[in-house]
Amino acid sequence: MAEDEAGEKAENVLKYGQKFEFFKADLASPEFFSVRPKGGVILIGLNTNHPAYEHLVTLLEGGERESDVTVLRTRLRQSYEGLKLLLEAWARYEDELTDGPRKIRAQEARLNWGMVARQFFQES
Repeated sequence: MAEDEAGEKAENVLKYGQKFEFFKADLASPEFFSVRPKGGVILIGLNTNHPAYEHLVTLLEGGERESDVTVLRTRLRQSYEGLKLLLEAWARYEDELTDGPRKIRAQEARLNWGMVARQFFQES
């Protein structure tokens, strides 16, 4: 990242309390995103090689200049379907775990994630 861009991002962290920074990453793993804390900010890398990137991120980030309502509706519907697929993937992961500590930890992770998500929505 260029020095002036880094300075601007650092200013946003301090001035606006921005705690997250998204970036595109070419990850050679099956993860959809990575999480790394750095300098008081949580860096979230979106894996451009993951199918969810194409089916969610590119659909959502590319439509701000679109004026065709039909195209926008199609993108919105496809994004909704992509979100449902992510939730289905988690549900399948959790369902296929055998009863025991791993399944309990997965259920607790889902519960904790839901509570944090609720806080984020209440703050916005």
